[in-house]
Formats: sequence, C-alpha cells, structure tokens
Amino acid sequence: MAGGSSSGGGGNKRDDRAAAVWAAAGAASAWEAAAHGRAALSAYGRAWAAKAAALAELVRVAEAKGRAAEGGDPAVAEAVADIQDAMGRAAAAMGKAARAFRRAARRGRAAAGARGRAADAYGMAGREKRARAARRLKGEARKMARDAAKWAADSDRQEDMLGQEAVRWAGRAGEWAAGTLHLDGDPAVLMAEKAKLHEGADKGRARLAGMAEAAAEDERAAAGELALAAAAAERAADRARRAAGQGDAQEAAAALDAAMAAARKASGG
Repeated sequence: MAGGSSSGGGGNKRDDRAAAVWAAAGAASAWEAAAHGRAALSAYGRAWAAKAAALAELVRVAEAKGRAAEGGDPAVAEAVADIQDAMGRAAAAMGKAARAFRRAARRGRAAAGARGRAADAYGMAGREKRARAARRLKGEARKMARDAAKWAADSDRQEDMLGQEAVRWAGRAGEWAAGTLHLDGDPAVLMAEKAKLHEGADKGRARLAGMAEAAAEDERAAAGELALAAAAAERAADRARRAAGQGDAQEAAAALDAAMAAARKASGG
C-alpha cells in the first residue's frame, strides 16, 4: 500500500509538472491573442477615421456644387476642379479604410487562432474554465475578422465608385475648358441637391468619427488587458521552467516555447 501510495504520489507530481507547463503555454497564447486583438482594434479605428475623412470630402463636393449653383457660369470652372479633387481624395481615403479593415481582419483571424491554441493548452492542463473562456473569445475574434473583411470589401467598392466619379469630373473640367459644358437644371434644384448631399455626408461623417473614437477607447482598454496578459504569461512561464525539463513535460515545454515566441512576435518584440 505504501509503495502504491508513493507511486501514485509521484505520478501526480509528474502530472502537476506537465499541467503547469501546459497552463503556461495557454497563458502565452492568450498573450499572443491579446496582442493581435489590440492591433485589430487599432486598425478598426484607423479604418473608421479614414471613412469619415472620405465623407468630409463629399461635404466639400456639396459645397462646391452650391457655389456653382449660386455663382452660375463664372463659378463653374473652380467648382468643377474642386469637385474632381475632392472625389479623388475621397477615393484615396476609402482605399486607406479598405486596407485598414483588411489588416483588422488578418489580426482578428490571428487572434482567433491564438485563442484556439490557448484553449487546447488549457485543456491539456485540465483548466476547463479557462479553456471554455478561450473558446468563447475565439468565436468573438472570428466574428470581428468576418465583419472587418465585409467592411473591407464594401470600402473597396466605394473606392472604385469614388474613383470613377473623380474621372467623370475630370472629363467635365475638360468639357468646361473646351466651352462645351454648361450648368444643367434650375439653380434652386441644384441648391436642394447640395443641401441633401451636405446633410447626409455631414451626419455620416459624425457617426463614423464616433465609431473611430469608440474603437480608440476599446484599443486603450485592450492595451491594459494586453499588459496584464503579458505579465501573467511571464509569471506562468517562470513557474513552469522548473518543471519543463521533466520527461512528461517536454511536449508541453515545446508548446510553451513556441507560444512565448509567437506572443513576443505579435507584441512587436
């Protein structure tokens, strides 16, 4: 009985050693996920800000149309040039938004992958509560990545549309220079169109600016969570190093090393 008890106790110690290393690997993957998550939120903020900048250019388009309607032919040349330039800047801003959304999608997918690895490692450590939390966060990260990818595709379409409008207005500038372009429609109708465009773009710009600020606030919160995750991973790794050389902990130790390396890379160092 005594020998069996000793053997059982030794087996538990070996299991405890491996579990500690697996738990540390889970904490390291959670750190990696937090780093990717913060980067995704940062990219989201830049994307919303860029879309707001594009709508600010459409406000300028509305103002230029109003000047043309109010000033008649003497104001058309400058207004057409201003519209062309604003459309070009709006297209460039929308392209910037698309790139930022794609970065958010990539980082979101990376965060989901890291959460999955954290769940697996926590499962190996017997930390089922943490494993479940990691799986839940994996689902959230995947959803964010899918949403960002959809916004990227939408922004691509809008960039293309705005670019085509810039080309169309460049053609109108040429027509005006050739004396073949004239204002069409009642100035009162043009002013009404200007007011409608101005109002819609202005409201949209304010809404998107608010979304950019919300994303910035989320990023600031994520920065705090990232610092906590990094500290927790480092502490867990320190505790695990004493057990990492044991035979039954070698697989866990390899997972821990890989997870720590990935976390440091994701954090930028």
